[in-house]
Amino acid sequence: MIEKSNSKPESALFNEISNLIEQSHSRAISQVNSAMTLLYWQVGKRINDFILEHKRAEYGRIIVVTLSRQLEERFGRNFEEKNLRRML
Repeated sequence: MIEKSNSKPESALFNEISNLIEQSHSRAISQVNSAMTLLYWQVGKRINDFILEHKRAEYGRIIVVTLSRQLEERFGRNFEEKNLRRML
């Protein structure tokens, strides 16, 4: 059995690796947030372009309701109607 004479180097190594993990985790979260923001903007723009192309408000409202139901079923609550309207 190897006896540890000094735990200070192991503590420093642990702290350094912990910091690397935390920094990487923070960068990953930031990148995901950026990607989701861009996605929501693109979804809103695409829906808006589609609705404006047809220039009918009632038609647009039906499209958003129908689309939100389909997207919510496949991708979850982030795409419910109120969220799609925010994306617009």
